[in-house]
Amino acid sequence: GLDIDFSEITIKNLNVKNSDNDCADFSSGFYIIENAILSNCSDKGISIGENSRIEGSGFEINSSFIGIAVKDSSIVSIDKFNSSEVEYCVTAYRKKQEFAGSILSIDNFDCDSPNQSFIQERSVLNVRN
Repeated sequence: GLDIDFSEITIKNLNVKNSDNDCADFSSGFYIIENAILSNCSDKGISIGENSRIEGSGFEINSSFIGIAVKDSSIVSIDKFNSSEVEYCVTAYRKKQEFAGSILSIDNFDCDSPNQSFIQERSVLNVRN
């Protein structure tokens, strides 16, 4: 998969398939992601942590354990999110003690999983359909 840390990057088209771990992992930075297609990720479609900020549009995540994991004081805003064949569509939580919870905002949310979300106390999920 793709792993980017401590950066400010804009990605126009992110396409990752068949990762034995996370398809995409972002930490400690500011990222703009336009059009992400992530599939067959054994763990997370996209993992965002350690005080990261992401602005995204057009996320499609299929065949992964978790669609999007937002953790450790990260703030994520996504315009459109579609997911299928995942155990959890979205998660938001604190993993490391030195950080707080996280915020995930999605404008158009479509996921076919029976476990649409896991949101730990002090983390927030805002969905606007």
